[in-house]
Amino acid sequence: MIDFKKFLEDEFKDTDGVIGLLVAARMDPPARDTVRKWFERGSMSASWLLLLFAAAEIVDGVPIRVSNYLPEGAAHEDKSQRT
Repeated sequence: MIDFKKFLEDEFKDTDGVIGLLVAARMDPPARDTVRKWFERGSMSASWLLLLFAAAEIVDGVPIRVSNYLPEGAAHEDKSQRT
């Protein structure tokens, strides 16, 4: 499970950071209250999550490293063990 609250706080800091990033990427942001609820709940829809990943890559030029937000141990799994 991804730690969405840590993801939001680390990558965007606050509601304004999320909205600012989406605007910078020329995407229509959701209502401010919607974004505020993401921070409160520590969750969001998969559609918005994917848009945030895309917006960050467009604006920053590098993708977000999702493994930073996985539970301890999961981020460094030995890929040779996958089937």
